[in-house]
Amino acid sequence: MRPLKAGVVYFLLVFAVGWVSGPIREFWAVPYFGRMAAMLSEAVIILIAMIVAARWVIRRFRVPRTLPATISMGLVALGLLLPAEIAGALWLRRLSFQEYVASFATASSVISLIMFLLFVVMPTLVGRLTAAVWQHNDSGEVEDLWETDYWDAGHPYRYRLWIRRRLPWWLINLGVADKGRDCEAVGGWHRWYKSTEEIDGCYHCGVKPSRIS
Repeated sequence: MRPLKAGVVYFLLVFAVGWVSGPIREFWAVPYFGRMAAMLSEAVIILIAMIVAARWVIRRFRVPRTLPATISMGLVALGLLLPAEIAGALWLRRLSFQEYVASFATASSVISLIMFLLFVVMPTLVGRLTAAVWQHNDSGEVEDLWETDYWDAGHPYRYRLWIRRRLPWWLINLGVADKGRDCEAVGGWHRWYKSTEEIDGCYHCGVKPSRIS
């Protein structure tokens, strides 16, 4: 049931963004920049929405980060998206079903097909690449410890850490929301984790002192 509920909410969140960006693309971006540039610009916005939505939904509904669970979530969302896309083309864009299908033969529609594919696999990609701490409870289901711990009220780097928890690793590795330099230097405190057998790391900053015990 969790992948089913998560898929529905994932669809609603991304579709809401598309509902806003679609008219902007058609009525403003296409006349000024052309269809291809408009499609690419919107694709970037939708891609970010997919990443953020998938990340939040997986955490909110405790979806196990296993391939069957995350793929099921993506397929449920796609099953809702396709009828909504067709309905929008028929009723809002005033296209016939044959014209809608024929539109996928154009170069710009390749972007749409790629986005459909990413929409399905994004929960799996996000589930495998995001930085989070997980443990199994007594029933064998995955729990996320960040939901109840590690929000340090009053810490100078607390919002930086909040952002890092919700980004995929590949964005973090590009330098987005880097750790702070030193918690104590800005009036904060370290929150340690054991990164190896001998070294501790801090969730908030880049300090890594050697373990004493």
